[in-house]
Amino acid sequence: MDAQLDDKALESTLAESLADVVPDTKTVSEDEFVEVVGGALEAVGGTLLFKMCVQNQGEDQHVAAASVGDGGNRQFCCSPCLPAAVP
Repeated sequence: MDAQLDDKALESTLAESLADVVPDTKTVSEDEFVEVVGGALEAVGGTLLFKMCVQNQGEDQHVAAASVGDGGNRQFCCSPCLPAAVP
């Protein structure tokens, strides 16, 4: 029984200490998102079709739609920026 208590205490102590180590989530502004997406599209000759920002549980989530190529070779893409994905 004491070993189980020790395991629980260790688990609790580790969880508390790791909470201090985990970095805060960095938020991305709309301007930063547009700059990154625009730079990527410029590199491949793409066009930004639209961008939008929606709030989900109080956090901004950005998404952009773009096209690359012309005519029958045109491809469309959707580029999300999820808060958890930002280092």
